[in-house]
Amino acid sequence: MGTPLILVYVLLLLAPVFVLVMDWSVQHRAHPWSSGLRPLLYLAFLLPLFAPLTIWTHVQLSVIVFVGLLVVLASVLSEQDMPTSLRESKR
Repeated sequence: MGTPLILVYVLLLLAPVFVLVMDWSVQHRAHPWSSGLRPLLYLAFLLPLFAPLTIWTHVQLSVIVFVGLLVVLASVLSEQDMPTSLRESKR
């Protein structure tokens, strides 16, 4: 199988990222994105193991989860880069 997302070394490279993001999620439980981030991390870790399902789905489900994880992380990072006055006015 030539799909890059199911190779063991890729998952090994992503493991520290998963640990760091999960650590952030646990430390910032009150953050609105924190509760949605944890299931995405679990799925991002487990779904590459189900890559053979692409025979029927024609889409790697892990790719969809990785895109969702990217969107959530980008939202969190862009919110943290905002000045405090803008953050308070959005709420």
